[in-house]
Amino acid sequence: MILDTKVHLWDDQMAQFIPAASLEVYIQTNWGSPDFQGGVQPSLNLNLDFPVTEKTNIEMTFGYTGVQDAINLLTGARFIPRYNHRRKIHRFNLDVYQFSYQWAIEHQVTEKFQVFVHGYYNGPVLLQSGPGKVIGVGYFYQFTKRVSLFNSYNAGIDQAAPPFSSQMGLAFAF
Repeated sequence: MILDTKVHLWDDQMAQFIPAASLEVYIQTNWGSPDFQGGVQPSLNLNLDFPVTEKTNIEMTFGYTGVQDAINLLTGARFIPRYNHRRKIHRFNLDVYQFSYQWAIEHQVTEKFQVFVHGYYNGPVLLQSGPGKVIGVGYFYQFTKRVSLFNSYNAGIDQAAPPFSSQMGLAFAF
C-alpha cells in the first residue's frame, strides 16, 4: 500500500514559459502480501506540466526516491532487486536514496480517452521496479471525474532495466 499526497503549487503561465507545478510526497509501506513488501520507501517529487496545445501536454517529474537495496552474501555485490525478488543468499533492508526522472507526452483523443508516450530513469514514481532507463506507451480512460483506468507497456533500454514491463491500474480520487 502506498500513501500519497499531491499539493498544487501554481498554474501554468505558458506566455512566460512557466509550467504548472505540484509537489508530491508519498511513502510506500510494507503493508501487503510478502511479494509486494519492498520496505518502507519515501519519495519527494516535483511535477511539472507544460500544456503545448489544448489537447497535448508534456509532463516531467523530478524526484528523490527511497528504495531498498540488497547485498548478495556470496559475491558481496550490492544491487536493487527487481520486483522485490528475494533469495536466501541476499541481505535486504538497506536504504538507498536515488534521483528519479520521468517524462510523458500526452494527447487527448476524446473527452474520456488519452494516449501517451513516456519514459523514466532509475525507477518510476510509485511501484519501483528496479533501476534503469525505460520507454513505453499507454493510455488513460476516465470513467468519471474521480475514477480512471490506466495501462502502459514498457521496454527497458539498458541492461539494468527489465526487458519488458506493463502496469495497469484503477485510480480513485476521494
